Amino acid sequence: MPVLAPLKEVADIIKEAGGEELKLCYQCGLCTGVCPWNTVRSFLVRRIMHQAQLGLVDFEDEDMWLCVTCRACVERCPRSVGIIDIMKALRRGITELGIAKVPDSLRITIKNISGTGNPLGEPPEN
Repeated sequence: MPVLAPLKEVADIIKEAGGEELKLCYQCGLCTGVCPWNTVRSFLVRRIMHQAQLGLVDFEDEDMWLCVTCRACVERCPRSVGIIDIMKALRRGITELGIAKVPDSLRITIKNISGTGNPLGEPPEN
């Protein structure tokens, strides 16, 4: 069985983003229950937070990019853990450290916004 080791660089990025309060999370699961993604598919916020606590986040998992930062989880959290800040920090760690690939759909959307100002890449109407 392979031994997993946390990435210190990612742990530092999470701490910088206010991840110290990640220690307050006691895995109640309310964040997962209130997430609107769960009406469409299974999106386990609780699992991501637990992985972040352990420093063993699966950076290849597309779930890192699904959070739409609606803050429903933060509003429902009994300990007010800044889940959105932690998700943003995880994404920043992925991109800054080149740990995993950013999904093509996201890269195309960002390119379209910077090029045309429209996420679909459509030219502005005159």
